[in-house]
Amino acid sequence: FLAMQRLAGTTAGLGSYEAQQNVKAYQAKAHDGARKVGGRWLTPKDVVRAKEQYQEIIKNSRSAMSDLRRAASGESSARAEVARRRRALAVSYRKAALIWPNDLMSDFLMGAASLEGLDYIGARRMFDKCIAAAPRVAAFHQGRSLALYGRKQPLLGLAAALNAIHLQPDSKDALAFLKKSLEATPGDMMADATCVLAKAVVDVYEAPTRTSTYTRRGTAWLMPGKAVSAAEYSLPTLPMDRLEFRQTVGVPVGKHALLADKAALDGALEAFIVIDGKTVVPAQVLRSSSYGYGSKAPLPVNLLYVRDVEFTPLPTDGKEKPQKDHAVSFHGLGFFEQMGSKVRSVDAMVRGVDPNGAPALSAQLIPGEGAGPVISKSGALLGFLEGRTDPTAARGGSGKFVPVDTMAALIKRAQRTTTYTSGYGVAKRKVDPKPAPGKYFKIFITAAEYPKKRGH
Repeated sequence: FLAMQRLAGTTAGLGSYEAQQNVKAYQAKAHDGARKVGGRWLTPKDVVRAKEQYQEIIKNSRSAMSDLRRAASGESSARAEVARRRRALAVSYRKAALIWPNDLMSDFLMGAASLEGLDYIGARRMFDKCIAAAPRVAAFHQGRSLALYGRKQPLLGLAAALNAIHLQPDSKDALAFLKKSLEATPGDMMADATCVLAKAVVDVYEAPTRTSTYTRRGTAWLMPGKAVSAAEYSLPTLPMDRLEFRQTVGVPVGKHALLADKAALDGALEAFIVIDGKTVVPAQVLRSSSYGYGSKAPLPVNLLYVRDVEFTPLPTDGKEKPQKDHAVSFHGLGFFEQMGSKVRSVDAMVRGVDPNGAPALSAQLIPGEGAGPVISKSGALLGFLEGRTDPTAARGGSGKFVPVDTMAALIKRAQRTTTYTSGYGVAKRKVDPKPAPGKYFKIFITAAEYPKKRGH
């Protein structure tokens, strides 16, 4: 998409030809399903082969892992050997981590391997690197917390645990990790502001109706969507090949609902709404078909529900239509976070309207931008421009206008549904929604790429 954008801004000549060749080269890679890892392109077969090598190393380490467990529960002489055994086992784990076919996941696994090898300085360094690249993954803050507790820095470790539960406030595993972190903090530090805040966060949650006597051995890593368990003294088996970080712009259509680009929301494991420069709150994506809820045609949008804030919905009744020579605005944002973080807000004029009521605007989305809302000067939602996010299409797609009328059933659902669905693994907490004024909001989405099923 960045290559397409450069091409669009290049005048005819040698530079234009080179830009065209770059676009064609990337389109060919996208068609073949290739990805760039560590400066080189990997085919889907390369990815499968690398993950098989990772699993083989973990499998071959099981005997040493079993010996380590026996030593840890054995006589004092055996327990004295635990640290040496853990460091020896971590050598294999580091080799496995380096093999993973994605730079970010490889760094995460390297951090986990360093923890297993009691190298807390190295672990913190790797988790800090992960957080710098992807700050909204709770598992990375969890790893940082474990490394800091290992370094006997409990207040910093507790602060990292608080960051983790802020990202996954409805996770029982995140709550359990915060409680465990608080318990591991010395009693003479309980008056510190970090401990006071941690206790206040814990108090927000309802006490479970049933308590379990089961104690998990190992680590429940707080990966997006669902915790990934690792056996004691082992690395996790990640279900995803890699994480994908998207972004889009949403508009409020209900007190607790935003309408946003469906392509960006598809397969979302987690979503976060930027309320202001300092406040980011979690959201839940509505599961729906490509046709939306009650729609007879494919829609470029879908809903998110936001429990922690209350919006002022835009007018969406469709009474205001695009008119020739009227001024409107639309808001575009690069589909992936690495394409830039600034929302591109554009004032445009309606040059004309076709027989179907679709306006021709004086400006358009640029290649790589997801579906963007079109808003009238009075603040009414007129519709959305389809995203230009197809890497195989010219200029990323047509970016055509889709009127708000076609989204009526979806919007009605947003206006009558105000709560999350609950399920197994959800921690119940008390919420006092705060007002969130604004006509549009930036949304961060975490998705994942999973291994393709056989035959696909």
